[in-house]
Amino acid sequence: MKWLKRVLLRLGVPMAQVLHSESGKVEFKLPNPGIGWTWLVDFLIKALGVILPVLTPTIRESIEEFLSDLYGKAKETPNPWDDFFVKFLMRIVGIEVPE
Repeated sequence: MKWLKRVLLRLGVPMAQVLHSESGKVEFKLPNPGIGWTWLVDFLIKALGVILPVLTPTIRESIEEFLSDLYGKAKETPNPWDDFFVKFLMRIVGIEVPE
């Protein structure tokens, strides 16, 4: 089974450590979340995916309107990181990014 662990790690099993239990099953365990920031993005997407559908339509529309306005303001600035950050927020919330 050690060869399987080496193969999976070389194939780039993303952000995972391949473990073998005593039963012979292959298990995947995420590394310490403090290593990178992708775990935070995954968490936000999952959490907001559960919360946003149960919000009052008025609140959801307000969030969409706020982020759309913010995107317009970000496009007016010369800083590309403004655009990136607002697009990032829009994608997490599930709002289509206008191009």
